[in-house]
Amino acid sequence: MNIGIVCYASVGGSGIIATELGKVLASRGHHVHVISSETPTDANPEGFKGAGESGTIPVPAAISNAVEDALRKRNPDAVIDRLPITSDRIVELLSTPR
Repeated sequence: MNIGIVCYASVGGSGIIATELGKVLASRGHHVHVISSETPTDANPEGFKGAGESGTIPVPAAISNAVEDALRKRNPDAVIDRLPITSDRIVELLSTPR
């Protein structure tokens, strides 16, 4: 975990530390303040940028690994090396001789 993940927010006069690292830093007398820097975009009418996409990036890889692990029970050489994973591709991998 890096210092960029630590967030300090002031709510009603009391500080809230969002991560364990932040709690450790605060307990040792360090104060972490996040400074917001807004840079609007012209890419959409509202002027905001996405922030939640990073949570979806590993999903296709996780699903591919799960499918590959399941396929390897029947074909140890099965490899999912491209997306999308179609039913035709799964049948092909299951019917490939060992």
